[in-house]
Amino acid sequence: MKIHPKVDVDMPKLQSPFVRETVNGEYVCIPKINEGYEWVFTDESIAIEKLDGTNISIVVKDGKIARLYNMKNLLNWWDHLGITEGILEAKRRKYFSLE
Repeated sequence: MKIHPKVDVDMPKLQSPFVRETVNGEYVCIPKINEGYEWVFTDESIAIEKLDGTNISIVVKDGKIARLYNMKNLLNWWDHLGITEGILEAKRRKYFSLE
């Protein structure tokens, strides 16, 4: 696995795979898939839960978490304990493996 010393592209915001419409004065998702988001509902996709409200990515090397990023920024674990708790909860739920 190659670890990049810095992330040079912003992680894009993921849009809802569902079409949104105004229904009874509220802007809501309806049970219709947005064009181009069909891939979300294939067997190759795994649904996960956004635990902390922050987009993060982790780099695993030799079975250990080597890097933690929020968007483009390399994070210090100790400054972001809420994110660390979210990662521990995701590991507990088996959303990812350190293998």
